[in-house]
Amino acid sequence: MQSGKRSEFWGCVLAALLGGVAVLGADLLTVFDTTEAALLDWRFIWRGQRPAPPEIVMVTLDDRDAEASGTPLVYWGHNLATALARLSDLGATAIGFDLAPSPTAGDWLRGFARRAGLQEEKALEIDPDLELRQVAARTKQLVLAESFVLRGAPRGGPPNQPQWLVHARGPEPLTQGFSNLDDSIDGVVRRQTLIGDGEPPLSLTLQLLATAEQATVEMDQQQRRLRVGRRQAVLDEKGRLLIDWVGPPGSFDQVRLLELVAEDAGTADRLRSRIEGRIALVGHTGSTEDLYATPFSRAASDTVKSRYMSGVEVHANVLATLLAERPLRRIPGSQRAALLLLLAFVAGFVAAWLRVLPGVATALGFGALWCAAVWSGFAMALWVDIAAPVAAIVVASAAAHLFRYVVTHRSRERLERAFKGFVSDEVVDGLSKGPIERVLRGETRRVSVLFADIRDFTPLAERLSAEQVFTLLNEYLGRMADVIVQYGGYVDKFMGDGIMAVFGAPADQPDHAARAVRAGLAMVRAAEELRHSWCLNDAWRHVRLSTTGRKDGLKEFRIGVGIQTGEVATGLLGSQLRYDYAVVGDTVNVASRIESANKKTGTCLLIGAATHDAVRDLVVTGAEQSVSLKGKSEEITVHEVIALRGSQAEKEA
Repeated sequence: MQSGKRSEFWGCVLAALLGGVAVLGADLLTVFDTTEAALLDWRFIWRGQRPAPPEIVMVTLDDRDAEASGTPLVYWGHNLATALARLSDLGATAIGFDLAPSPTAGDWLRGFARRAGLQEEKALEIDPDLELRQVAARTKQLVLAESFVLRGAPRGGPPNQPQWLVHARGPEPLTQGFSNLDDSIDGVVRRQTLIGDGEPPLSLTLQLLATAEQATVEMDQQQRRLRVGRRQAVLDEKGRLLIDWVGPPGSFDQVRLLELVAEDAGTADRLRSRIEGRIALVGHTGSTEDLYATPFSRAASDTVKSRYMSGVEVHANVLATLLAERPLRRIPGSQRAALLLLLAFVAGFVAAWLRVLPGVATALGFGALWCAAVWSGFAMALWVDIAAPVAAIVVASAAAHLFRYVVTHRSRERLERAFKGFVSDEVVDGLSKGPIERVLRGETRRVSVLFADIRDFTPLAERLSAEQVFTLLNEYLGRMADVIVQYGGYVDKFMGDGIMAVFGAPADQPDHAARAVRAGLAMVRAAEELRHSWCLNDAWRHVRLSTTGRKDGLKEFRIGVGIQTGEVATGLLGSQLRYDYAVVGDTVNVASRIESANKKTGTCLLIGAATHDAVRDLVVTGAEQSVSLKGKSEEITVHEVIALRGSQAEKEA
């Protein structure tokens, strides 16, 4: 790879990396968080429901059950006591109790006594909550759901735990776990705090797992790993567990609480297989005050039951995540940042090789491959971002293409300024659309160089004013330049009455030798036409007197043309303020000397041996001659070109 091309290539890569850094900054500012969270939700939806862990069973109560029992919830102390006792007897390893009638019968009687002006002790001579308190006191696997309160902060209202459970075990309080659920900025529950700096210190689900495993909770703060017995979980930067949802509402095995309180002995035997050895979560599924939006809410119908999930089932999903052999985890922030920059580098690397349309197609394909890789990672319980990485691919590719466009556009403008008016529009357009680095930075090419000048121009110019000299030269040089451009040549420079042209550069022309010879013959004919028109023009009457006194000065107007083919160095030379396309090499010097040899040989068009070898089947030539050239120690062979084969000139020759 040439140095100029290499500089442009790495410039594209650097621009892509800067684009990746910009996307990384936006990611750190949480610009993509909402979009990424939504994309995570859809991954759960597309995955669908998966088998629920067999260690979990939900014991549910809704408003229809309460109505069917014929007993208001306020008087359900006996039913709840019966349900707790049955769960314990049926072998539940842990019981999470996220259900409490509010108010309880005791609470209702106290309020009634206060409103009636009676003593509360009189109203509670018969304790309606006594049975429930006694059952709770002897149920060792019971964990109560409680609202989390920061350590040392006063409670804003009555505790979530009802009066009938306060100090139910006497001096030893009941085991508690906070039931607060974390929702994100869009109101969707996706994570759960497991350990808090307050009371109770552990979440309901974590305390249930510790009770079921009969183990303590161990926390590795540095690794953000939590271990309970043989179970472990990975927490995020804020110490929260990413919930790996089992499915939409209704994905867990559910036992109606009314089945537990039924007097039928056969029912208890039937339920043993569904309760024994499992963690039971008791909760209300019909309360509109305990419903939460989950990832599945995005694809649910408009009914409340299908759109929102009860709090107890959310806790069941958290518990299922803790029980998973391979819990869902998100790659750490440092790895996400490194991944973004790597993707930006790869996207820039690819874009630096391709043009815009193939580059766009490749970027889209790259993004699609990334999405497929993300889905594969999700199947292995790994959350890999989509929004920021895809944005990094797009922005990096766009930055690389934009950089190349700006650099190339400047180069093309510079190229057009250098060649406009010296070559045909087709050549300029071809250069603008092609690989212009060779032209801008120089290269070695095989070309044909043409020189032409007017024979004995100095004596002629002495009889003209400066204005007339410029008028004559401009008409002559303009006509010659038109001929050169017509045959695809590049007018390199004007040198007084002389002109230099190049064929085969800057644009590729495999037939550059033939083009140069055709142009040379056409220039000779054009010069003759000019001389003829001037002889008929009265404005040039006084010029017709030659230096010998004869009235045929312009009749002696002739030009000489010399052409040589060979390798030269080509490219733009100069500064940012002024530059020219230059052709340098021995071929240029030889072509100039061949043109001068026309004076010695009395010819109009001479070509070197290399040019003759390329066009021998195209032209009619005169005798081969060997001439010595100034600056050359050895003679070289030249050929006079008389006409093109098959032309009228050949027939007349």
